[in-house]
Amino acid sequence: EGKVGEGSPSKKPEIRLNAAAILREDALYKKKQAEEAKMLETYELEGRDERQFSEWQRTMRAKDEEARRRKVEALKKEMEAAFDKAVAAREHALVQNARKREEVKAESEALRLRREERELVEAAEARERKAKVLAVEAEARRKREETLSKNRASAEARAREKAETAARLHERQRADRERKADLCRRIRALELRPKTSVKDHAGQKSVLSKTYAVPMLEDMSVAELKERLKRCKLRAAAEKAENTARIASERADRAALVNEKLANIERIRSIAGEQGARRRTLSAEERAAKDSAAREKNARDAEELQKRLDAKRLERTRVAAEKARADAEYEFKQRRIMGAGEAVRAARKEHELARAKDRKAYEMDRRIETEARFAAATARRDARTRGDARSREIELRATYNAEYDANVKTLTTKKAEETEETLRRKRDAVARGRLREERLRERLGPVKAGVGPVALRTTSAGTLGGNGWNGTGERPTRDFLVSGPLKAPGEGTRVHRTMGPDGTRSVGDAHLSHG
Repeated sequence: EGKVGEGSPSKKPEIRLNAAAILREDALYKKKQAEEAKMLETYELEGRDERQFSEWQRTMRAKDEEARRRKVEALKKEMEAAFDKAVAAREHALVQNARKREEVKAESEALRLRREERELVEAAEARERKAKVLAVEAEARRKREETLSKNRASAEARAREKAETAARLHERQRADRERKADLCRRIRALELRPKTSVKDHAGQKSVLSKTYAVPMLEDMSVAELKERLKRCKLRAAAEKAENTARIASERADRAALVNEKLANIERIRSIAGEQGARRRTLSAEERAAKDSAAREKNARDAEELQKRLDAKRLERTRVAAEKARADAEYEFKQRRIMGAGEAVRAARKEHELARAKDRKAYEMDRRIETEARFAAATARRDARTRGDARSREIELRATYNAEYDANVKTLTTKKAEETEETLRRKRDAVARGRLREERLRERLGPVKAGVGPVALRTTSAGTLGGNGWNGTGERPTRDFLVSGPLKAPGEGTRVHRTMGPDGTRSVGDAHLSHG
């Protein structure tokens, strides 16, 4: 066997035919034999001389053998030329590879030097950027603190201004209330008769008079006030009995309404208590299920962790065995190259140390990557578990809220129907009360209606003229107070009826709140 870089061997190799060439040559011989057999058969059938055929056969075989020999010689020469060309190409490739190897080594060294220089430059730039960033952050922190101090001072100033404005507004409102209270006291002092069917409320003060929708009593004349008082006394006896019956009816209706509301509240409380008990029972079952699931999950996690630890232990054992085998091979190689020079041994040692360093770095990277994947998988598993628990809790809460809303909606619908029925009964009672008032008005006859200062200024003759007709050609007939079950104590509807010259009637209502 020749060494690398030496010339071609002096002895030419033996040319051997492969299976395909052998099969092709065998097929050619068989074809020729078949042709000769066919010719022989034809010759025998024609009865020719056998010696002539034999001579011809020998001549043809000699020619064929010569042609085959020349062909084989040509093939041998071609194969020898191809072998010489392959040897020359291999030697040229070895020379080129050696040259390229030297070029790659030189380029690697240049790249290493450039990389180290670039790392030094980048480190210097990084330190400079860090210093700039720290300076910018310090400046931003200082400006932020200045802005916060300015904002605090501005907020304190605005708070002081707001407090002073609120104090001035409160003082102004107090003065207005005192002035209004003084006016109300003077108005009540001028009232002739309190309304017996309405209770006074200290929290609801009205600037209106208690005598039939007259805004200011001091605007009326004494004669008119006396006439109004006389007519009120005549109606007092009839109104007293009616007011007594109405108050009793209102109290009974109010008691019934309170009882209905109390029953509704008790029903809602009972339903809420049942739902709370079901929710507490369900919560206990959920806690038990969660504890069981957590125990199973912890057991599975512990088993998986043990499996991973066993796998890591086996991996460490395998790596240690490979390292021991590599060390043994290294020692064997060291013993083989003990005869080499000191420079070669130093180069080989440096090469082995670099390989060991790379192998350690690779193993460390693999270990860090494995631990990072395990931590990420654990975090994802925990997040998924928390998300599932949160989803179940939200679903249970939504189910409970839906059931509670459905129950409340049912009770609300039922209560609305009952309230509508109560309102209908009360509206019927109000209509009946108005009908009674109308009949009473027809029995008592027309009563002079009270008018305010605006109405007195707009009438041409006015009620003080004595003709009984106002400026619009209408004659006031009667005004009265309607306070049925729909009105709260102290409230009512003032109904003012007028009659025109042609006998038509009109009604005007005003909602009053007596204080």
